[in-house]
Amino acid sequence: MNVWDRIIDASKLPNISDFSTVYDMNENEEMEIKESGKPTLEQTVEILHLVAVLDSESAIILPNGFTYRVDARTVRKNVRPIMLKRIRTKREAIEQEITPSKLAREKIEKMRFRYQIKPETLREDYAGINFVGITDKKIKNYLISDAIEGYLHAKNASSLIEIQRWDTLESLLKERKYQERLSFQEKLALKRVTMRKEILKMGSRKKTLTEVPEKPRRIILTREAVRVAKKVPSTSERGKFYKEIRFRRLPEVFPDNEYPELNKEFYAAWTDFWIEPPCTCQDKTWFISYIRPNQVWYCIHEIAAFRKALSMDWQEGRPVTYPDPYIATSPFLRLSQDYINYYMKWKKQVFIKKRNSYQHLAKVYLDIWPEKQVRRGKIELL
Repeated sequence: MNVWDRIIDASKLPNISDFSTVYDMNENEEMEIKESGKPTLEQTVEILHLVAVLDSESAIILPNGFTYRVDARTVRKNVRPIMLKRIRTKREAIEQEITPSKLAREKIEKMRFRYQIKPETLREDYAGINFVGITDKKIKNYLISDAIEGYLHAKNASSLIEIQRWDTLESLLKERKYQERLSFQEKLALKRVTMRKEILKMGSRKKTLTEVPEKPRRIILTREAVRVAKKVPSTSERGKFYKEIRFRRLPEVFPDNEYPELNKEFYAAWTDFWIEPPCTCQDKTWFISYIRPNQVWYCIHEIAAFRKALSMDWQEGRPVTYPDPYIATSPFLRLSQDYINYYMKWKKQVFIKKRNSYQHLAKVYLDIWPEKQVRRGKIELL
């Protein structure tokens, strides 16, 4: 199977006729949902359990009234983001060694405790991970379902995702606009690089006089490093690519740890990671109508490209970019296999009836319902 066949195959969803056994929950009087989109606690627990025990040959038709209308206004009214703990300063992030997975585990424990104290809270709907940049103060969001799909797309489409590195002084010299944001010390280091390049061109042996001080050089590299996704294939349209997605302010680390105070900055840097220009897929259009000012949404293609950039920096659990820095962490959570398996059941084996046809759930529900099983403590998120 070639790469495009694998990509398209991964995007296909089965029809209800593909399953040998179909359980229609509308035939159970106890599963009648009286308030649209709001199953009772008992119904919620029953639905979660039935999906969990589905075998690969079985499907479920959810009861009428299971969904509410999925549009930006309704989703904003009914669904909350999973808000990770707000970290106020770089110092706080470094002292507490803050990572996305650490904050996510802390948040899930709080949500589980609240559910244990008050089980009725399981009916509340959550979708997406939400965190705030320490420096830029922007509110960053992505769907858990997109984190999964981006991870899987990176595996399926790896050979078609092209990543370009911009993390050397030579490449920075070509990007003049970056120099406007550098400190005096950093500009001095760049000037010395320029002088060295000119001296070397003239065949001089005095290069030791114009060597770049190592610490300022590393500051420049870790603060100004960029990865550019030259092209990322569509998840569903054969031959289509999204191009020139640029990752900035990467959370990077040097392998030798000669300057540990610089390496530790990645604990804060991941919150300020941003993408400019971003992907131009249709999901972005929907998110724009959903989000408020000062918010950012990341899509599947951006997450897939970032995963490819990570894989280029690591092999067999070790950084492979020495002496250049490598990406030390990702703002996009790597979900547990149990969570992915449960998510896939909701994606492929769960249907709702609309008029005379059976349809799969809208994307937002693929975040909402697997998360409830995490809150119950039946599966782990990470």
